[in-house]
Amino acid sequence: MKRLFLLITVFAMSNCFANNLTLVEVIDLAINNDRLWRIAESKSLEAREYVPKAYSQLLPSVNLSVSSTQVTQQLTSGSLVNPEQSYPSQNKSINIRQPLVISKQLDSLRIARYQEEQAQHIKNEEFQQLLIRAVSQYLDVNSEKNKYDLIVSQRKELETRYKAALISNKVGQASQLDVDEINVQINILKSNEIRSEKNFKMSLKQLENIVGINVQSISDLSLNLKKIENEIYLYNNDYFYSNINLIPKYLSQLKEVNIAETNLILAQKGHLPSVDLIAQIGRSNGENSFFTNTKNENKFIGIQLNLSLFSGGAIESQIRTYIAKLEQTKENLEFSKDNLKIQFQKEIDTLEYNLKLIKALETALTSSDQTVGSNILGLKAGSKSILDLIKSENQRIELRSNYVQTSNEIIKSMLRINGIFGVNNKDKIVNLFH
Repeated sequence: MKRLFLLITVFAMSNCFANNLTLVEVIDLAINNDRLWRIAESKSLEAREYVPKAYSQLLPSVNLSVSSTQVTQQLTSGSLVNPEQSYPSQNKSINIRQPLVISKQLDSLRIARYQEEQAQHIKNEEFQQLLIRAVSQYLDVNSEKNKYDLIVSQRKELETRYKAALISNKVGQASQLDVDEINVQINILKSNEIRSEKNFKMSLKQLENIVGINVQSISDLSLNLKKIENEIYLYNNDYFYSNINLIPKYLSQLKEVNIAETNLILAQKGHLPSVDLIAQIGRSNGENSFFTNTKNENKFIGIQLNLSLFSGGAIESQIRTYIAKLEQTKENLEFSKDNLKIQFQKEIDTLEYNLKLIKALETALTSSDQTVGSNILGLKAGSKSILDLIKSENQRIELRSNYVQTSNEIIKSMLRINGIFGVNNKDKIVNLFH
């Protein structure tokens, strides 16, 4: 029923949101449909069984054995041949075994708990990667859409000017060179438009792989720079080390150390004896050919001691193996910490650079708008040519494209920084926009 409801929900969303998808809808769809995330969820469900499986070794095991056979036999002693006889033989028993010395089982249970906790950290890390993947692809679509729209807008505007230039050329107000130059610019834009449309459609397809439905278009976004600027001042070396216990990757590696430590303890107990309480209740009849009609009932309870006297050096080898394994996991933990610190600093540097860059681009866009306006007035007054106007418009389009691209890189850096500490969520992401 739950699966059916999910399918109905996805079908409904695919009909409602295939056009003009919002960021919130993309995140929700990705959580429901992204295959990598669904694999991560399945692995998490698998990990939930580690503890019950280990805990079962602490409980008694009860086995029932039932056999029923029909025996046909003929006894021969020298020349004496007895008559053939046929009789039923049955055996029923219940066997119970309960570990009394449970030190090893408790260590195995501790390992299972570490594995379960580690799986949860891995799942959290996968969720962060899902959000980064979904939002980054959404931003890429937004960027490609912006590029395509700008090129189409400029081409249409140039085609209008081309028609006006043809008329001006006929009356002697524009040269043939001006007309040809505009035509060249139009052809260049057409080729760029084809390439940009292809990139836009490809980015949509990549987004479809994440959200699991057909996507025709997405909603526009507006970056909230003020919120990001206020938040970036929190990030420094102290922030990293004071919040290191939030990092899913680090916590997962830490659990790996705990597992290796407990495995070493478990291996060192390989020479210790195991003591079990055993009990059996049995009933049988027709056990042998001399007493075919006899019935036998037995009950016993006792203690069984198992002690390994010689294992060919396997236990010592296992101990040495886990000593080496523990050293590896400790080094991996430190290596992971160093890499996370470098990644954190890299993202901070990128974020600071792009924040400075976007402010410069804002100023440049203001100046570019003024330049285009001046060229329009100059064209009307005859002091500027149509080529001057085209050049200034091309510059403005390039600046707008760079502005959108830089905005997207700022968001991606924020996502990756928050992803390191495992704090990305839908509300936090949406809050980065107006």
